[in-house]
Amino acid sequence: KTVKLHWRPLQSVEQANPANKGNLVWKELMPVKLDIDKLEHLFETRANEVKQKEVRQDASGKKEITVLDTKRSNAINIGLTVLPPPRTIKAAILKMDTSIMNKEGIEKILQSMIPTEEEKAKILEAQMANPDIPLGTAEQFLLTLSSVFELEARLHLWLFKLDYETLEQE
Repeated sequence: KTVKLHWRPLQSVEQANPANKGNLVWKELMPVKLDIDKLEHLFETRANEVKQKEVRQDASGKKEITVLDTKRSNAINIGLTVLPPPRTIKAAILKMDTSIMNKEGIEKILQSMIPTEEEKAKILEAQMANPDIPLGTAEQFLLTLSSVFELEARLHLWLFKLDYETLEQE
């Protein structure tokens, strides 16, 4: 199935300017070969690839935006159980505050919770489309993490700092 194009037809040349009757640009053009299969492939709608943003309603009646697949969302929500509250994580990362987050928490974020650019784009797009509906827990967490400049480098540096302090004491 191909994408529907919305257009309106132009007036014919004779109606627009009767003096130029018979002098058409189209007569002077060279014929062009078109790869119809490639055009159909480029303009087809891919229902399976494009997933709509979901607005879920949980048991308490609250609506929330979820754009991540269920497996990824569950993995992040499980990971959040061993981390401090999400509102404190950004400040802890920026200050490298070990009183808020320990080495295991940093490793957990590095292993499975770093947001990809695609996830960040999807979350931002969903938030712009529905600004009055809050994001799901996992989406909000990823958006918070993605707002930290050079997140992955900071976390690796923090781990190195913790390891260095331990090595220095030995």
